[in-house]
Amino acid sequence: MIALSSVSALLPPSLPLRLEQAEQQERFLILTVVSTQEARACPVCGHSSTHVHSRYQRTLADLPVQGLRLRFRLSVRRFYCRIRECVRQVFCERLDGLARSYARQTQRLTACLELVAEALGGHAGARLAERLSLPASATLLLRRLRQFIGPLSPTPRVVGIDDWAYKRGQKYGTILVDLEQHRVLDLLPDRTTETVTAWLRKHPGIEVISRDRAGAYADAARQGAPQAEQVADRWHLLQNLTEAVQRVVERYYPRLREVVQTSAVSVHQELSEPVQKTTLAPSLAAAEQRRQVRDAERQARCAEVLRLHAQGFPILTIARQLRMHRRLVRQYLRAGVLPRAYPSSRQRQLDPYARYLSQRWQEGCHNAAQLWRELRERGFPGSDTRVRQWMRQYHRPDKKSIAAVRAITLLVPSPRQTTWILLDGPRPADEKTKAWIEAFRQRVPEIDRVTQLAHQFVVLLREKRSHQLADWLAHAAKSPLASFAAGLRRDLAAVQAACSSPWSQGQVEGQVNRLKLLKRQMYGRASFPLLRSRVLAAPSPGSRTQVAAA
Repeated sequence: MIALSSVSALLPPSLPLRLEQAEQQERFLILTVVSTQEARACPVCGHSSTHVHSRYQRTLADLPVQGLRLRFRLSVRRFYCRIRECVRQVFCERLDGLARSYARQTQRLTACLELVAEALGGHAGARLAERLSLPASATLLLRRLRQFIGPLSPTPRVVGIDDWAYKRGQKYGTILVDLEQHRVLDLLPDRTTETVTAWLRKHPGIEVISRDRAGAYADAARQGAPQAEQVADRWHLLQNLTEAVQRVVERYYPRLREVVQTSAVSVHQELSEPVQKTTLAPSLAAAEQRRQVRDAERQARCAEVLRLHAQGFPILTIARQLRMHRRLVRQYLRAGVLPRAYPSSRQRQLDPYARYLSQRWQEGCHNAAQLWRELRERGFPGSDTRVRQWMRQYHRPDKKSIAAVRAITLLVPSPRQTTWILLDGPRPADEKTKAWIEAFRQRVPEIDRVTQLAHQFVVLLREKRSHQLADWLAHAAKSPLASFAAGLRRDLAAVQAACSSPWSQGQVEGQVNRLKLLKRQMYGRASFPLLRSRVLAAPSPGSRTQVAAA
């Protein structure tokens, strides 16, 4: 037996309980407890009763103590209800705050298990619970998670809506976030207009809806919450602008290649030992010949797409007839020419070592494997295949000018890189590339006009100059950005709100990132109800965290 005074503090202080006995059995500490309440109210009619019918025992598991699993052996009474009209003649004594009806665990133990299940899920949570001396299996944790009911909250005032991938490329859902309370409101099983509209109609009183540029969510907001102000996300607007500028750059990209070729010719003319183009042209390897054949096939297919579109065939029909994806067909039509295959960044790997390779070649080392081993010692991350390709393409025994090699290996920035440079992206370009881009803008007035409009729109959006949006749209409608401006006009109210409202999709994107983390912790095999329960089970400030710590 254990002294009662030493364990009496383990009883919940807010409940009328009296400790009768305490004993330890192996890893368990068992406390025999009796209720001291004289009268209890009937759960049906509410009248109090002091007439005891009988007694029975309940065993409740509680939080562990010093590595011992705590059990309450509770003596519970049954009472008579003396109201003749009441349908409940005999009712059981309930101890609110200790355990629910028919429960075998205390409420504070249940709250802790819910927190463990929310954070780690089933099997991982069960392993942690075993270390903490909590009696919980993976099945129990998942069952507690499914049974969890969050606290009722008033209708949100500001809501953010976005989609999330349940199975990427195949199945998508919708997440709704309360931007003021920083918590997830609900998960929907799809991203259709009907589903989102039905949810919004069940929650009247929403004043602001932040969303991306998806048309389905715009229609759902107009139908389900017509009184709410729609706010287009500023990051998505800038992303749409970047895509529009890149399409214009792709249209005039051959002109940029001409600028770079002109620069290469000027470099050749400055060499003390000029090199003729015919002496530097390598013999075509088998891989190069196959690439040229593929380019010719792609060129013919692009010409066929343009011909069919000129005859009035829709994009989907062209895609089915030529067995192409509709996105590729749309890309051909937007560019008007065949999109070229741009060199990857791996082709720049040997640029810092070109001088050393040329020097070793002049010294008589023509072994590609030996040169590759020397480059590896100097920090080259590529394979020996890259060294062999460099030797095959840019070195001939008769001409070995380092300057000529550097002029030939000049790489034209891709349309995406060119777009980032035009828009002052986060990655600054070198002086030579900047000179090419500046010459490109001077040679193509459309590019210069698009760049100016893009910078104006960025300033307009970041400095919240909504009063200048109408003038900008009027100027953009007469430029290559006319399609982008037309899209903004179709969503004009939301775009104007984006230029003045403080709300954005930042919180929503963070919640989507957390949702992805939870989904990957369950190896992507969780059912939608379980995933929804785990996302919604996040404790709000001052709710379950305080209960678990009590």
